[in-house]
Amino acid sequence: MHALEVPSGRWVASAFVYLYQPTFSLDNVVDYRVVAGPRGSLGVSEVFTPPPGWGVLRSATGLLLWLQLVSGSLVAEEAAAKIAEHRGQVLPALSFRLDFEAPSIARIVVSADMLGWTESCTPLQQDEGVLRPAQGRMLLIRLNNKFDHIIKDLLSCQAPLK
Repeated sequence: MHALEVPSGRWVASAFVYLYQPTFSLDNVVDYRVVAGPRGSLGVSEVFTPPPGWGVLRSATGLLLWLQLVSGSLVAEEAAAKIAEHRGQVLPALSFRLDFEAPSIARIVVSADMLGWTESCTPLQQDEGVLRPAQGRMLLIRLNNKFDHIIKDLLSCQAPLK
């Protein structure tokens, strides 16, 4: 997977993609928290704290893609620059283009927008993700609402992602 910042056209990250299970134990990365629901009811929320150099994307149906960021510090730099540039003003969306590739198929492109910085133990809604560069803070992103269908189409080709 490669991430391109729009509109500058700069490549800001590259990653290897793992379906559901990354190369490390999920014991300290995924947790469950009790949260307040409607009318005083209680629910459970799954929260994520990827280690430095990793990210995770959640599709609308709960499919998890773990991203091992081969390069990714520019994601944090680009976001920090955008925030500093608009200090005290409404922050315009920082948009990314995520290119997923697998051998013998066409490249599949998904758009994503920065939602802001996030702390550890981040709950992910449908079509959201969190990227944690090796250096810097975690970045929460919202994926194109067709991400679920797009990524399932890619996976149905049964080819490893790069």
